[in-house]
Amino acid sequence: MSLLRNVVIALGAAAAFVVTPLNARLTGSDDGAVRQSFSIIDLGTLPGHVFSMPTDINDRGQIVGNSYTASGDQHAFLWVNGRMTPLATHSLAYSSATAINNRGEVIGQWVPDQDERAYFWSDGRMTELGTPGMYVMARSLNDRGQVVGQVMSPSGDYAFLWEEGKMVNLGTLGGDHSVAFDINNRGQVVGVSNTASGEPHPFLWEDGVMTDLGLLPGGTDGYASLVNDKGQVLGHSGIVSGEPHAFLWEHGKTTDLGTLGDGTGWSPGTFASGLNRRGQVTGYTDTASNETHAFVWDQDGMADLGLPRGATMTLAWALNDRGQVAGEAWGDSGVRAVMWANGIIRELGMLPGGTFSGVRRINNRGDVAGYAQTASGELHAVVWTRHPVKD
Repeated sequence: MSLLRNVVIALGAAAAFVVTPLNARLTGSDDGAVRQSFSIIDLGTLPGHVFSMPTDINDRGQIVGNSYTASGDQHAFLWVNGRMTPLATHSLAYSSATAINNRGEVIGQWVPDQDERAYFWSDGRMTELGTPGMYVMARSLNDRGQVVGQVMSPSGDYAFLWEEGKMVNLGTLGGDHSVAFDINNRGQVVGVSNTASGEPHPFLWEDGVMTDLGLLPGGTDGYASLVNDKGQVLGHSGIVSGEPHAFLWEHGKTTDLGTLGDGTGWSPGTFASGLNRRGQVTGYTDTASNETHAFVWDQDGMADLGLPRGATMTLAWALNDRGQVAGEAWGDSGVRAVMWANGIIRELGMLPGGTFSGVRRINNRGDVAGYAQTASGELHAVVWTRHPVKD
């Protein structure tokens, strides 16, 4: 299976299940004497639309995502304090929101005429990235308003850094292709670039220098997907068997995160989806019994987050700086959104009359942005918020 395969985002009462003692390393800052309950809020859709999907949530609880019409038109939205508003002119056939930072600035894509373009949105003003005729894909932004992504052109694609109207070509590792996937608040950028021999390698860019992070032993391709403010880099690399393994790079040292048993189930190898400022990593991998389980990894190794009752597979999609993990449990009864914290798996709940729910992001307050089925069968963006319940 190719390392750079597409990742399928799952489509999809709060009950708690105790997981195995191995999960005691998954710790957060919750008060152990106070139980936590979750309230689900239906974000709805833009007027005249039929379903919606979130893409990101910041630490202020602001949510961005996309709302869809029955005919397939897509419009980016911003949800703040119970109100959903369009980010671009509502008459456009297409716009999308990719990410929001803690200042409330948003990046995404839009089609103001016949060409798709990237934008930076701040305080109601939309700024186009690049110049007319350039195809630009915005992928990440930091809290300083710096944006990274990819420019695509006939002569080759290249990673870029955009700040205050200026776009910088980050170059390549010798090949004709590079993409930037993430940027931290120090301005360090990570992504993938072809080398002179054509192999995709993960890179770290800092202060004008692009560094090849290399591959795990036996690998022929790889990429770097996330970087935290400590400069730790999360990526993926092929290994001798050809399966992808997640790795963590720090100060020139690359650590293979391994697997939970090298099984050959739904997800051979390891896929990592989240990295926090403590250096914890989350994702999913196959066990020795060929089941796919969510995991959390830290300096002590990889911990199996287990399965809640009735589930046959778990996927972890997001991790916050408190060590809380948000993901999904799959089973015969469907897909449901869950959170792991302090050795406990909790179901986040569903909308009234719905039968499934799923997760996209979690912020550092413990709010989870996701989606859930309504009683009429539509998908709506939702947010689960946490509040204490006294015993």
